[in-house]
Amino acid sequence: MRIKDVLEKNKIDILINCSGLTDVEKCEKDPISAEFIHCNLPKVFSKLCSFLGIKQVHISTDHLFDGLKNYVRENDLTKPLNIYGKTKLKGEKIVAKLAPNTLIIRTNFFGNGPNYRRSFSDFILDNILVNKSVNLFDDFFFTPIYIEELIEIVENLLFKDLCGVFNVVGDERLTKYEFGLRIANEIGVDHKLIKKSLLSERTDLVKRPFDLSLSNKKLKESISISIKSLNNQIKEMMIYNKQKI
Repeated sequence: MRIKDVLEKNKIDILINCSGLTDVEKCEKDPISAEFIHCNLPKVFSKLCSFLGIKQVHISTDHLFDGLKNYVRENDLTKPLNIYGKTKLKGEKIVAKLAPNTLIIRTNFFGNGPNYRRSFSDFILDNILVNKSVNLFDDFFFTPIYIEELIEIVENLLFKDLCGVFNVVGDERLTKYEFGLRIANEIGVDHKLIKKSLLSERTDLVKRPFDLSLSNKKLKESISISIKSLNNQIKEMMIYNKQKI
């Protein structure tokens, strides 16, 4: 069945495009797949949404900049460093042109991933809960947000029928290592299981920005919402995962 038929048959009024090839290394090795998922699919969805009058939410990324500035705003100059970032940016531009009413979300979320693709927080928990150490970068910054918090905020943006680019991220800028320590402290395991490493020493990896932090100032100015502290967001994640402990 064609996508158009599915949308019409089910009377869809909102389409949320979460598709993405988030493995930066794989994107570099397989740029054709990255282009198809990040550019071609959004092109199809955007044309259909525009034609059928469907509101579209396009989930983008924080990998669109060179990492030389922290707390990047939505209107700051983009400068992706790899295939992943370049194709995601191209996809954003396609969406904005073909379906101007689209809500484009730049984010970096944590929480439970599907069985076939464990998330970053899953990776940390899966190891430290069985007393295995993990090596996390202490020179790689981001502004993470819990998936449930992200969903609530997107719902608020949709309720206001807003469109354009929004950074939907947490308030706190921290390194991957510091994030791991927060999780370890929250569940009461030995913080020594979180080992410090450096992205700058990993010459085997595809080039990527050292700072992915985004500013959520525009978001807060647009809707009346207070974002929970990172510690509270982690607490919520662990309540959801309490069966693992």
